[in-house]
Amino acid sequence: MSEPLASVQGEGANLVLSDPKHQSRFELGVCMAVYQWDNLQTAVDNQWGGADSEDKRDWMVGSVVELFETSNYVDSDDIEDRLLGIMEDEFGVSIEDNTATPVAVSIIQLYKECAEGNFSHVDELYAKYQEKESKRKAGLLPVNKVQTEGSDEEDEDEEEGDDDEEMNDAPASSSSSDPSEPQGPIVDEDGFELVQKKGNRRR
Repeated sequence: MSEPLASVQGEGANLVLSDPKHQSRFELGVCMAVYQWDNLQTAVDNQWGGADSEDKRDWMVGSVVELFETSNYVDSDDIEDRLLGIMEDEFGVSIEDNTATPVAVSIIQLYKECAEGNFSHVDELYAKYQEKESKRKAGLLPVNKVQTEGSDEEDEDEEEGDDDEEMNDAPASSSSSDPSEPQGPIVDEDGFELVQKKGNRRR
Protein backbone atom coordinates (compact mmCIF):
# COMPACT_ATOMS: atom_id res chain seq x y z
CA MET A 1 0.00 0.00 0.00
CA SER A 2 1.40 3.39 -0.96
CA GLU A 3 2.20 6.04 1.61
CA PRO A 4 -0.45 8.75 2.13
CA LEU A 5 0.27 12.03 0.42
CA ALA A 6 -0.17 14.00 3.63
CA SER A 7 -0.67 13.27 7.31
CA VAL A 8 -0.76 14.93 10.71
CA GLN A 9 -0.08 13.52 14.17
CA GLY A 10 -0.73 15.09 17.54
CA GLU A 11 0.65 14.54 21.01
CA GLY A 12 -2.67 14.21 22.81
CA ALA A 13 -5.62 11.86 22.51
CA ASN A 14 -7.01 13.67 19.48
CA LEU A 15 -6.29 16.44 17.00
CA VAL A 16 -8.79 19.03 18.23
CA LEU A 17 -7.04 22.39 18.20
CA SER A 18 -6.73 23.93 21.66
CA ASP A 19 -7.59 27.44 20.47
CA PRO A 20 -11.35 27.56 19.75
CA LYS A 21 -10.86 30.13 16.99
CA HIS A 22 -8.27 27.96 15.27
CA GLN A 23 -10.57 24.95 15.52
CA SER A 24 -13.50 26.95 14.18
CA ARG A 25 -11.55 28.17 11.18
CA PHE A 26 -10.31 24.65 10.49
CA GLU A 27 -13.89 23.36 10.49
CA LEU A 28 -14.82 26.13 8.07
CA GLY A 29 -11.87 25.10 5.91
CA VAL A 30 -13.08 21.49 5.85
CA CYS A 31 -16.51 22.74 4.86
CA MET A 32 -15.10 24.81 2.02
CA ALA A 33 -12.87 22.00 0.72
CA VAL A 34 -15.78 19.56 0.70
CA TYR A 35 -18.26 22.06 -0.76
CA GLN A 36 -15.97 22.79 -3.69
CA TRP A 37 -15.58 19.14 -4.66
CA ASP A 38 -17.25 19.11 -8.09
CA ASN A 39 -18.41 15.49 -7.91
CA LEU A 40 -20.22 16.16 -4.65
CA GLN A 41 -21.78 19.35 -6.04
CA THR A 42 -23.08 17.35 -8.99
CA ALA A 43 -24.58 14.77 -6.63
CA VAL A 44 -26.29 17.51 -4.64
CA ASP A 45 -27.52 19.34 -7.76
CA ASN A 46 -29.14 16.16 -9.01
CA GLN A 47 -30.34 15.11 -5.54
CA TRP A 48 -28.77 11.68 -5.85
CA GLY A 49 -28.95 11.50 -2.09
CA GLY A 50 -32.65 12.32 -2.09
CA ALA A 51 -34.41 15.46 -0.97
CA ASP A 52 -31.96 15.88 1.91
CA SER A 53 -28.85 15.80 -0.29
CA GLU A 54 -27.67 19.16 1.05
CA ASP A 55 -28.00 17.91 4.63
CA LYS A 56 -25.98 14.83 3.69
CA ARG A 57 -23.24 17.08 2.33
CA ASP A 58 -23.11 18.94 5.64
CA TRP A 59 -23.05 15.62 7.46
CA MET A 60 -20.07 14.63 5.31
CA VAL A 61 -18.25 17.73 6.55
CA GLY A 62 -18.96 16.81 10.16
CA SER A 63 -17.88 13.24 9.52
CA VAL A 64 -14.49 14.41 8.23
CA VAL A 65 -14.04 16.73 11.21
CA GLU A 66 -14.86 13.77 13.44
CA LEU A 67 -11.76 11.97 12.18
CA PHE A 68 -9.64 14.66 13.84
CA GLU A 69 -11.73 14.58 17.01
CA THR A 70 -11.38 10.84 17.58
CA SER A 71 -7.73 10.18 16.72
CA ASN A 72 -4.30 11.70 17.17
CA TYR A 73 -3.28 10.63 13.67
CA VAL A 74 -5.08 11.32 10.40
CA ASP A 75 -3.73 10.97 6.88
CA SER A 76 -5.07 11.84 3.45
CA ASP A 77 -6.02 8.21 2.81
CA ASP A 78 -8.29 8.22 5.88
CA ILE A 79 -10.08 11.34 4.63
CA GLU A 80 -10.34 10.09 1.06
CA ASP A 81 -11.81 6.78 2.22
CA ARG A 82 -14.37 8.64 4.32
CA LEU A 83 -15.37 10.90 1.42
CA LEU A 84 -15.68 8.06 -1.07
CA GLY A 85 -17.54 5.87 1.38
CA ILE A 86 -20.17 8.52 2.08
CA MET A 87 -20.55 9.27 -1.62
CA GLU A 88 -21.28 5.62 -2.28
CA ASP A 89 -23.44 4.96 0.79
CA GLU A 90 -25.46 8.18 0.83
CA PHE A 91 -25.46 9.30 -2.82
CA GLY A 92 -25.15 5.94 -4.60
CA VAL A 93 -22.15 7.13 -6.60
CA SER A 94 -18.84 5.32 -6.94
CA ILE A 95 -16.08 7.87 -7.59
CA GLU A 96 -13.04 6.47 -9.40
CA ASP A 97 -11.46 9.57 -10.93
CA ASN A 98 -9.15 10.37 -7.98
CA THR A 99 -10.76 13.79 -7.48
CA ALA A 100 -11.16 13.07 -3.77
CA THR A 101 -7.39 12.89 -3.34
CA PRO A 102 -6.63 16.64 -3.66
CA VAL A 103 -9.61 17.39 -1.40
CA ALA A 104 -8.17 15.12 1.29
CA VAL A 105 -4.66 16.53 0.92
CA SER A 106 -6.04 20.06 1.09
CA ILE A 107 -7.82 19.29 4.37
CA ILE A 108 -4.59 18.05 5.97
CA GLN A 109 -2.84 21.22 4.83
CA LEU A 110 -5.66 23.39 6.16
CA TYR A 111 -5.33 21.71 9.54
CA LYS A 112 -1.61 22.45 9.72
CA GLU A 113 -2.14 26.07 8.66
CA CYS A 114 -4.96 26.67 11.14
CA ALA A 115 -2.92 25.08 13.93
CA GLU A 116 -0.33 27.80 13.26
CA GLY A 117 -2.95 30.56 13.16
CA ASN A 118 -2.65 30.97 9.39
CA PHE A 119 -6.16 31.39 7.96
CA SER A 120 -5.30 32.82 4.55
CA HIS A 121 -6.12 29.58 2.71
CA VAL A 122 -9.44 29.23 4.54
CA ASP A 123 -10.33 32.84 3.74
CA GLU A 124 -9.44 32.29 0.08
CA LEU A 125 -11.65 29.19 -0.16
CA TYR A 126 -14.51 30.99 1.56
CA ALA A 127 -14.25 33.97 -0.79
CA LYS A 128 -14.34 31.63 -3.80
CA TYR A 129 -17.37 29.86 -2.33
CA GLN A 130 -19.25 33.12 -1.82
CA GLU A 131 -18.46 34.24 -5.36
CA LYS A 132 -19.58 30.92 -6.81
CA GLU A 133 -22.82 30.93 -4.82
CA SER A 134 -23.59 34.47 -5.94
CA LYS A 135 -23.23 33.41 -9.58
CA ARG A 136 -25.28 30.26 -8.96
CA LYS A 137 -28.15 32.19 -7.41
CA ALA A 138 -28.01 34.67 -10.28
CA GLY A 139 -28.39 31.80 -12.74
CA LEU A 140 -24.92 32.30 -14.18
CA LEU A 141 -23.79 28.78 -13.30
CA PRO A 142 -25.65 25.80 -14.79
CA VAL A 143 -26.66 22.85 -12.68
CA ASN A 144 -24.23 20.01 -13.28
CA LYS A 145 -25.76 17.08 -15.14
CA VAL A 146 -23.89 13.79 -15.32
CA GLN A 147 -25.41 10.57 -16.64
CA THR A 148 -24.91 7.69 -14.23
CA GLU A 149 -26.29 4.19 -13.87
CA GLY A 150 -28.30 5.36 -10.90
CA SER A 151 -30.05 8.00 -12.98
CA ASP A 152 -31.19 5.69 -15.79
CA GLU A 153 -34.28 4.61 -13.90
CA GLU A 154 -35.21 8.20 -13.10
CA ASP A 155 -34.84 9.12 -16.77
CA GLU A 156 -37.15 6.25 -17.75
CA ASP A 157 -39.74 7.41 -15.24
CA GLU A 158 -39.58 10.93 -16.64
CA GLU A 159 -40.00 9.62 -20.20
CA GLU A 160 -43.06 7.59 -19.18
CA GLY A 161 -44.54 10.69 -17.58
CA ASP A 162 -43.99 12.67 -20.76
CA ASP A 163 -45.75 9.99 -22.84
CA ASP A 164 -48.77 10.02 -20.55
CA GLU A 165 -49.10 13.78 -20.81
CA GLU A 166 -48.91 13.65 -24.65
CA MET A 167 -47.33 17.08 -24.87
CA ASN A 168 -46.56 18.50 -28.29
CA ASP A 169 -43.54 20.49 -27.14
CA ALA A 170 -40.49 19.19 -25.32
CA PRO A 171 -40.66 19.78 -21.57
CA ALA A 172 -38.74 22.77 -20.31
CA SER A 173 -35.52 22.08 -18.46
CA SER A 174 -35.89 22.05 -14.70
CA SER A 175 -32.21 22.67 -14.06
CA SER A 176 -32.79 26.28 -13.10
CA SER A 177 -36.00 25.78 -11.11
CA ASP A 178 -34.59 24.12 -8.00
CA PRO A 179 -36.32 26.03 -5.17
CA SER A 180 -33.66 25.09 -2.65
CA GLU A 181 -30.25 26.67 -2.56
CA PRO A 182 -27.39 25.46 -0.38
CA GLN A 183 -27.21 27.85 2.54
CA GLY A 184 -23.61 26.99 3.27
CA PRO A 185 -21.73 27.60 6.50
CA ILE A 186 -22.75 30.35 8.89
CA VAL A 187 -19.83 32.43 10.13
CA ASP A 188 -20.17 35.12 12.78
CA GLU A 189 -18.29 38.42 12.81
CA ASP A 190 -15.39 36.86 14.71
CA GLY A 191 -14.97 34.17 12.10
CA PHE A 192 -16.45 31.33 14.17
CA GLU A 193 -18.42 28.58 12.45
CA LEU A 194 -19.89 25.52 14.13
CA VAL A 195 -20.04 22.29 12.16
CA GLN A 196 -23.27 20.53 12.94
CA LYS A 197 -22.82 16.81 13.36
CA LYS A 198 -25.66 14.37 12.91
CA GLY A 199 -26.26 10.80 13.95
CA ASN A 200 -25.73 7.52 12.15
CA ARG A 201 -22.17 8.28 11.21
CA ARG A 202 -19.96 5.92 9.36
CA ARG A 203 -17.20 4.33 11.37
